[in-house]
Amino acid sequence: MPNNCTRTGVGLFSEMKEDYESGYPSYQTDAAAIEQLRPLLKNTKVIMVLGTWCGDCKLQVPHFYRILDAAGMEEENIELVCVDRMKRDEHGRTEELKVMRIPTFIFMRPAEEGMVHLAVQDSPGKTHLYEEVGRIVESPLTTLEEDMIEILSPNK
Repeated sequence: MPNNCTRTGVGLFSEMKEDYESGYPSYQTDAAAIEQLRPLLKNTKVIMVLGTWCGDCKLQVPHFYRILDAAGMEEENIELVCVDRMKRDEHGRTEELKVMRIPTFIFMRPAEEGMVHLAVQDSPGKTHLYEEVGRIVESPLTTLEEDMIEILSPNK
């Protein structure tokens, strides 16, 4: 896996390219859910852990990106962690995040004082503390959109 896992790079891996190129445009987002997600994604970071060889990743990652794009999520708020077949990455993020299965989509919000937190580097030289508010592992319980709304809603 490359040191810097990027959206463009993931889509170029031969083992992921065809699935990404067909799965992204063909996924029909739920328009009502997208409207609900827009405000919920504000101040949210997403950590996406994936393997380009993984069948679940090939299915879910293009759909997840389609949803994030439709909801206006900025690329700078998405961190990709690419893993090998042992589900390890070069920087130890999977151990830090306790990732056992992929894909794993982790939703983070700025940490409140006293909360369990994780340091996230927002840009070179700038690190902020975030707390996990939820995650989707392998596949959604209902749909990606509905699971995201459930995770991100303040009244859960």
